[in-house]
Amino acid sequence: MKTTATEKSAKEVSNDLRVLIADAEKLFSSAGDDANDQIAELRERMRTALDDGRSSYNRLNNRVSETASEKVHQADDYVRTHPYHVLGVAAGIGALVALLVSRRD
Repeated sequence: MKTTATEKSAKEVSNDLRVLIADAEKLFSSAGDDANDQIAELRERMRTALDDGRSSYNRLNNRVSETASEKVHQADDYVRTHPYHVLGVAAGIGALVALLVSRRD
């Protein structure tokens, strides 16, 4: 199965978010143990928010992946069962793009 540009972009965003989360965790860990009570409380609230955000991101990422996979399978099934419809639509779109490009000149 080939990887599309959208899938690559989604994977890049996902990796970037994972790196961001890891960097934030390192920052909170290295903030120092000599902080006063307010800073310690803020650090704990930030860790909680980070954990909640990570959980929400993982749930959303799983849901989006499942939905995208389902839609890809539906499109694949449609193309396999109705190849001439798809060819007709593709030809129509190609003709429309050609018309628009030729009018531009």
